[in-house]
Amino acid sequence: GIETPIEVRIGYSAPNPRRTSEVDIIKSSCDQAGFEITDAGSADFFSNALPAGDYELALFAWAGSGQIASGQNIYSTNAPQNYGGYSNETVDQAWSELAASLDPEVHLEQTKIIERELWDTLFGIPLFAHPGIVAHDADVENVRFTATQNGALWNADQWLLAE
Repeated sequence: GIETPIEVRIGYSAPNPRRTSEVDIIKSSCDQAGFEITDAGSADFFSNALPAGDYELALFAWAGSGQIASGQNIYSTNAPQNYGGYSNETVDQAWSELAASLDPEVHLEQTKIIERELWDTLFGIPLFAHPGIVAHDADVENVRFTATQNGALWNADQWLLAE
């Protein structure tokens, strides 16, 4: 009973060739399935369209930090970075328990609950993960990658020239 095509505006911060390619790939298959995909990328996406909810789908990436509860600000009800307005009592409770504990077992159990709920409610589904790649000359020692948003530069002050 749904009339097609269904317009889906995909927003992101432009210009961004990778995001433009993502929209092109999504469009190539979804237009065939009864959707009308519109590239709604704009230079002011984060300041205007994202907070106003003026999109059906948003493309952006979250970079993790070393803090175990860093995602609480994204997936909790009424949190400042919860641009989609997601609200789930089970997720809110799991974040509260996770953030209040220093026990790694509690962190693991609550993370499982959060991830299961996010998947089951189809909110914030990742399209892919960026690979972590580091290359350096053998003359530089102590270059180590980290999965946080700092990448390989996190310990640049510790790099040494090999003797």
